[in-house]
Amino acid sequence: MILKSIYVTTILSTITLIGASEAFAKEVPFEVAIVKNSTGSGEIMSGNFQSGINKLIKDKKAGIKYDIDTGLCVAYLKMNDLDKAELSCTAAINTIKSTNRFSDFHKSISYNNRAISRYLNNNVSGAIDDLNKAISLDNNRIVKKNINLLLEQKTDTENYSSLETEETISE
Repeated sequence: MILKSIYVTTILSTITLIGASEAFAKEVPFEVAIVKNSTGSGEIMSGNFQSGINKLIKDKKAGIKYDIDTGLCVAYLKMNDLDKAELSCTAAINTIKSTNRFSDFHKSISYNNRAISRYLNNNVSGAIDDLNKAISLDNNRIVKKNINLLLEQKTDTENYSSLETEETISE
C-alpha cells in the first residue's frame, strides 16, 4: 500500500489547515482542517498528537462536539490511524447534520477531511463522493485544491469523471 502525506498550511481565523505525519512514504500536498483555538488544536498543530488526543477525549463530554471530532479526525490522520480518523470525521459530519449551527464552509471542510481520510485508506470512490459533497456545499479553495490533487494522483481519469469542479487552482 502506498501511503500519502499531507502538508501543513494555515488559513483563516477559525479554521486551520494541517498536514499528516511525515512518516508517510509518498508526499501529496492534500489539506485537512482543524478548528483553531479549540481543545487540543495547539498540541495537534505542534506535532504533539497523542497529547492533543488525550485532551480531546478528556473534554469530549464538556466541549463542543464538532470541534472535538474534527480535532480527533485530524490527529488520527496525523498518526496514520485511518480507521479512527474516518470514524471521527464521520462523527463531525453527523454533528453538523444534526444542527443548523454551522456554516456551509464548515460542512464542506468536514466532508473534505473525511475525503482525505478515505483516500489515504484507499477508498477512492468514497473520497470522490465526499469531495463532490464538499464542493457542492461551498466552492472553497481547500476543496478545489484537493480535487485537483486527487485528479493528478490518478492516471485512469475514467474513475474521476464524476468530480465536479469548474476551475483549477494554482499555487
